Amino acid sequence: MIGTGIGFVVGGFLSPITAWTFLRRVPLWRASVETAFAASFAFALSLVLDGGLGLATVCASACGLLAAWRLKRAYRDATASEPAVEAGA
Repeated sequence: MIGTGIGFVVGGFLSPITAWTFLRRVPLWRASVETAFAASFAFALSLVLDGGLGLATVCASACGLLAAWRLKRAYRDATASEPAVEAGA
């Protein structure tokens, strides 16, 4: 119950900031699913390894941001490699 509350508060602050700064060109389903999976997996793994609730929250936040950064790089490179279309050609 406490972990849900902490995740709600942390996610409520980090999600909009992450979406507006990192994930503008990323499809919505990938931005939602991949960041949520990374954060959930890190949180669960940290709890299983007996890291405590505080460490689990920090790990989940860090892994969610890392997944967002990876998506940003993947979609920035994909759009940058497309050839530019010249006007009047």
